[in-house]
Amino acid sequence: MLSPPKLKSNANILDVGAGSGFFTIKVADRLYQYLPRASFYAMDITPAMLRILARKTISITPFLGVAENITGSIRCARKYLDVPEKFDAIFSILTLHHCLNIEKVFESIKKL
Repeated sequence: MLSPPKLKSNANILDVGAGSGFFTIKVADRLYQYLPRASFYAMDITPAMLRILARKTISITPFLGVAENITGSIRCARKYLDVPEKFDAIFSILTLHHCLNIEKVFESIKKL
């Protein structure tokens, strides 16, 4: 966050466990300075949180998902939304303490 990221200009970036988007929006706003054509996506298990995020901004695509199975969550989301199968960068802030199996979360991220 302190230096320009080494990503392609049209990178697809995912926040796993985005909640209401408080940090997602801050990260996206910062990265848009360096990557104005980037696309941001926010995944969370709680529909109410994603609705709050969607009311805050239209520049981030929210979708329902489980951190322990990101690939499956993306597959389900793709039925209804334009969500990429793979991402150039993935971040997660204040999420792991909510997860039952942290190892599965990291395995799920590694698959992308």
